Amino acid sequence: MRGEHNVHLKAITRKLNLTSCLRINKARGCYASTLNRANKSVVKIAETMGHSTVAVTINHYIGGMNNEELFDLNSALF
Repeated sequence: MRGEHNVHLKAITRKLNLTSCLRINKARGCYASTLNRANKSVVKIAETMGHSTVAVTINHYIGGMNNEELFDLNSALF
């Protein structure tokens, strides 16, 4: 089913002249990281995404650092 959705998203990408191709995985990643940045429960995020464990959500979508932490860390370089 994801493949079918990605075909339609690819057509939308072309129509809108976007530089980055829309994909279901990107949408899911944005969903998880946006909720995480809003300090929502990782358990709830995992449940809404249909993951069997919280570890799946953390490993595949949230990772170790959020964008604010990365920005703060990288700002020390300049």
